[in-house]
Amino acid sequence: MSSFTRSFAVLGASLLVGTGLMLATAGPAAASDVQLATPSSGEVTVLGGASKVCTRSGQDVDVWCDLEVPGTFPGGTVHVDVDVSGPDRASREWSLYVDFRKVCRAPYTANDPARSWTCRNVPRGKMRLSASKPPWEQAAIGVRW
Repeated sequence: MSSFTRSFAVLGASLLVGTGLMLATAGPAAASDVQLATPSSGEVTVLGGASKVCTRSGQDVDVWCDLEVPGTFPGGTVHVDVDVSGPDRASREWSLYVDFRKVCRAPYTANDPARSWTCRNVPRGKMRLSASKPPWEQAAIGVRW
């Protein structure tokens, strides 16, 4: 099993069990600060969400993985999951947009393990998640609520 596949399996497991989450509190109009949250071993009830795997290919030089979430987010708390492969230690960032406004963001590196963050007070609307990645590498991203 490749390192990316192993990490993606961990990311998938994090959809059901909230352990080691990062916390980002978002206001309705501005991106937020990020801080560590206390790990939890409880189950998370998933009401909605979406995910996407941006695969690498010989022609892929894209440095962004974008997820257009179908439907309308009802507002409230959103959990963001990001797993990017590669040895790159450069600082990268994911951003969550609602109706084209950035409402939450956080930094990471491609060699980080799969991670999750929580954005609170996210407004109702059409949601898009964008995560930067090294060229020719894979990324698995998702949102859940």
